[in-house]
Amino acid sequence: MSLNLGKTAQNLRNWRSWKKNTQFLAVLVLLFSVLVTTYAVSNFILYLSRAAAAKIYFAPSPLDLPPNSTVSVMIDPADNTSLQGGWVFVEFDQTKVQLTGEIMPNPTFSTIVRVTPMSEANTTGKIEVALGLPPNVPSPTGIMEWAKIPLRAVNTTSSTTNITSNIVNSQLVYLVNGQPQSVALTTTAGIIRLNTLPTPLPTSIVASPTPRPSTTPLPTASVAPTSPTPTSPTGPTVSLTPVADSYVSGSFTTTNWGGSQTLSIDNSPEIKISYLRFDLSSLAGQGIRSAQLRLRVKDVVGSGSTNTQSVKLTDTNWGEFTINYSNRPLPGQSVAVINGGQDGTFITVDVSSAVISKQGQLISFAIDTTGDDGLELFSKEYSLTTHRPTLIVSTTTGPTPIPPTPTRPPNTPTPTLRPPTPTPSVPVQPADTTLSITNSSGSSTPTVVLGQTFTMNINVNTGINSIVGTELYINFDRTRLRAVDIVPGVFFANPVETLERINNTTGTIDYVLHTPPETPAKRGSGILAVMTFEAIGEGSAPITWITGVDGTIIGAINTGARNALKSATGATINILGKQAIPGDINIYNAATDFCGDGVVNILDYQVLFENFGEAPTDHPCADINDDGRVNILDYVILFENWGRTAQ
Repeated sequence: MSLNLGKTAQNLRNWRSWKKNTQFLAVLVLLFSVLVTTYAVSNFILYLSRAAAAKIYFAPSPLDLPPNSTVSVMIDPADNTSLQGGWVFVEFDQTKVQLTGEIMPNPTFSTIVRVTPMSEANTTGKIEVALGLPPNVPSPTGIMEWAKIPLRAVNTTSSTTNITSNIVNSQLVYLVNGQPQSVALTTTAGIIRLNTLPTPLPTSIVASPTPRPSTTPLPTASVAPTSPTPTSPTGPTVSLTPVADSYVSGSFTTTNWGGSQTLSIDNSPEIKISYLRFDLSSLAGQGIRSAQLRLRVKDVVGSGSTNTQSVKLTDTNWGEFTINYSNRPLPGQSVAVINGGQDGTFITVDVSSAVISKQGQLISFAIDTTGDDGLELFSKEYSLTTHRPTLIVSTTTGPTPIPPTPTRPPNTPTPTLRPPTPTPSVPVQPADTTLSITNSSGSSTPTVVLGQTFTMNINVNTGINSIVGTELYINFDRTRLRAVDIVPGVFFANPVETLERINNTTGTIDYVLHTPPETPAKRGSGILAVMTFEAIGEGSAPITWITGVDGTIIGAINTGARNALKSATGATINILGKQAIPGDINIYNAATDFCGDGVVNILDYQVLFENFGEAPTDHPCADINDDGRVNILDYVILFENWGRTAQ
């Protein structure tokens, strides 16, 4: 079979006339179309759309650092639908802010063309996130999150900086009438405020009392003494900060704001509901006089509200770093009303009845509104501790009754006092819990292919122990593996994630998981957590446990508060290289057959784009037109021969 060289030459002239970014766009179009193509296509035409401009922006904005937080790259598609993928360029001042971890792309767009590593971004101040939609996955609609970028302030100087999108290079591709279209773009920079100093409160002035004129005292009537009415002596005041807080947004239904320094409440144009959870276990057995929820309106102009907000009880089973609008618990009974508030002021509302009803347990509040004047509060992540949400509980020690002195009848013998019956002690259990790491098939030595994303389970067997929580500390080979995520398994019914920290620079995962205080301890075996990795280097990649004094801990009851971990075994991942993947295109014959199965198909596509943008070494045949670089021109030839067989 002969290659249509005239048509190819014309295509090459057309492609060379396009700017470099349009070449990148074609890479994305391939990701969105080739995988579902089942027949040869004679021409590839890329239409530049005249549809409404989509917008790239950043949320939250402004973002306050410290503490370390996350900014989301957001896409507002305007009137466009069926987003198939894109290449978004982001820029920031690396002398003022740095990434604290790897960029987290939207998991729906699981075909990853390019995500800038943290080390490169922190050196250049530039980020690229190029993602594609895999086959048979419906395109998300509406405003969506493109990626999360974890950030920290570089120094302690108070200043402001921006994070921006370079829309000259950025492209978003939509399908319109079956054709890929690159739409026009607009952007709004995100504002990052570094080491913001709070606005000081005005000093209160106490007026001197006006002296009253002296009066002639009236004669005091003699009153017979009465027995005093017992009162409850005032006990200590307990101040509790939330164990978790976050807010959810109806415009970003899958976005989590658990790391934000802001709690937002609004109803229009965007629904925002704030959630706070407090642990009242320290109040068990105490008398409660009153409980006040104190909140601080942010010091930023426009943070206050003239509307009212409702404080409602809600379910406690939500995770600070997993709650979003889609999985939020619905607000329940209203227990207090907030009458708005001014910028930079404190708000205090009485929640005594709610706290008394949940004494000794977890209590969760949801704050919402029906108004359109939003309220913004500081969250527990704010650097100034006095401005964080606080539950102030006044306790009582309870009245101590004074018993009357009884008159003893004559010749009444003195009773013999018996010692109290001792409470039998609970035997302290030895450490009997084991941990292991395997894939879903139970193998601790699975084989994967370079570039493959895969999961590994953390399994637990408690033995005779009944456990309530774990601190997991894990090492992995950072030269061959990139950790993507870690989530709870099915062992705990309603776990709480206190810490999730992935560091691909050091090759470590720190993960703290426990049950809520009101749930029973768990005994048995099962999947404690699930880790997701990407294979980035060939060879054997160990995943091991950090144990010892500062290592992994299993928390179990009846162990004398000692570590219940008996042993922990890791895993080794065997990663095969690109050479294990057959190919089928060879520029030396007319069928463009790489070396393989006689058909120009998805295997050739994989070889081509694993070497895209490089001078090929593993697969020289990926450079189909033999110009010394694997680029979009090679893809044109592949595309025109898609589905053909060697002859």
